Amino acid sequence: MTEDMEATVKMDTPGGKKVIINIFFKKKINIKLINLAYRLAGRKGYKEKDFSGLTDEDKKSIFLGLANAAVKAIENNPNIVTADEFAINLAIAPLKNLATALYDERVSSPVCAFVYVDSNYAINCCEASKKFANGDEEKIRESLSLYFRPTLAHEFRHHEELGAIMFEKEGFVNLKNNRKLCSYGFGIIFMVKIALYTRLEAVTTLESAFSVQQYQTIPMKKILSMQSMFLRPFDEKEQEKFIEFNSTNIKYYFGMLMALTIALNYRIEQSRGYANPDEIKSLKTLFSRDMENENMDIIPYLRFIYANQKEMKEIITDMSKMNKEDFMRTYEYACKKLKIPDRNVLLTWSKYKKGMRNSYDEYVEQLENRGFFSDIVRRLVYQFFKSLGLMEQ
Repeated sequence: MTEDMEATVKMDTPGGKKVIINIFFKKKINIKLINLAYRLAGRKGYKEKDFSGLTDEDKKSIFLGLANAAVKAIENNPNIVTADEFAINLAIAPLKNLATALYDERVSSPVCAFVYVDSNYAINCCEASKKFANGDEEKIRESLSLYFRPTLAHEFRHHEELGAIMFEKEGFVNLKNNRKLCSYGFGIIFMVKIALYTRLEAVTTLESAFSVQQYQTIPMKKILSMQSMFLRPFDEKEQEKFIEFNSTNIKYYFGMLMALTIALNYRIEQSRGYANPDEIKSLKTLFSRDMENENMDIIPYLRFIYANQKEMKEIITDMSKMNKEDFMRTYEYACKKLKIPDRNVLLTWSKYKKGMRNSYDEYVEQLENRGFFSDIVRRLVYQFFKSLGLMEQ
């Protein structure tokens, strides 16, 4: 078997989405990379078949059988395709008794699905088809397609399920029950949602803190421990923080503290000329110092911020109109004006962009390690990150 053999098939779905199916041989794979669930799987008794018995025509038949099976699977279930331009990558590789095929959820993304087909399984199907078809190449390929269809449909269904979790559920995703989202592909959308959700909850939570006296004591130690999750989002320890962030009230405190910082700086700037300069200086110093406490009492700051109801309504209105980038940039500006030390700064736009760029680099590295980083994949992945606003224009 040669690894340079490759086939590409293009198709359009009834809805007008463009699909590229790329099929190739791969002699070796790192099983540990594919799926954490298979790290301890048994590999005894697996004897890789010798490909020297396969003719070029046999290999071509396997390729065409897989391509036809993939096309049929998509025609029967168009929901598999999760982007307007979408690539399915099928690697024929030895899976060491794990399965006839495996969906690589760790690197699949809305624009690319990655599936391994066991090489022994492919050869067995080819041998059986040849016996059945008595040398008729067309029948061999038709038989191979019938063998492969249920296998590929099953693996493609996993991709559809991940897409449904990310795109069909409103609001915040329950990551605690969907740890598959801590992945290099779909996981990036979850991180973008966290940033968006932080912005959406920030203003309403700040208003609740004042009007109904909720969230008036902030668990600063826990909040500050969440700072690093955007810089190293695929690190397993950081992923645990994402899970905790999502499943507790931390997500409300996080955004509210950012909104509180913006509002405090706004009120200080607006109050110059009639407020006591010493009082303002004291308030800024106290705010930064209080952030060092394990639990931060924000009532003094709420009283100052809401002392002028008209001004506060203006800043609430302004923050409500901000998208996540404007919100992070305004928060970063407020932190500088209030001279908050970097160790107490939560999520700025520059920090967010740096973390997302780290995410892209690490994702690309994982694709390269698996041998999946073709020109098509490179283009689609870059466009995907760029569409999320994560790449420099």
